Amino acid sequence: MQPGSYPSPYGNPAPPPWLVQPEPPGPARGGRRGVRKGPFIGVIAAVALLGTGVFGVNAFARHTICSSLSEGTSLHHFAGDADEPRAGDVVKLREASDELRGYGHMLLFDGELKSAVNGFAGDIDRLADLMGENDGTGSGFSGLVTLAKSMDTHARQAQQACDLPVTGVFNG
Repeated sequence: MQPGSYPSPYGNPAPPPWLVQPEPPGPARGGRRGVRKGPFIGVIAAVALLGTGVFGVNAFARHTICSSLSEGTSLHHFAGDADEPRAGDVVKLREASDELRGYGHMLLFDGELKSAVNGFAGDIDRLADLMGENDGTGSGFSGLVTLAKSMDTHARQAQQACDLPVTGVFNG
């Protein structure tokens, strides 16, 4: 036994504890190092599917609104026929406003169209309010004129956002 070495139970003397011996080069041992590919690919695929879904929802809403505008019906397709108000018209107007506002919520990447659609939906709500207050005295005429101008402005904004000829509600 050499001086300064410690006995080993296996018969070979162990090196002194202060002596650091490098391990011989060889294949890496132990666990995997680096990024695990399976979860990483799964996250990338989930983000891609989510992005595709969001763009699809936006495209659907844009197509629905713009096709309604391009068929010459303007946005008054949603407002219905307001020439002769009947008892159920206020309810129909509220439903149309909710439907239009729902399409507006789906427009995530078309800020101008979303603003125009939400404005027109608000105009439909105000029209329903005026029709509900109609007592036959004609007192709401000035409000109706202001509302018609607002509806025309929002319809023009929507037509412009859809790259359609700008004609407004009254096609003029």
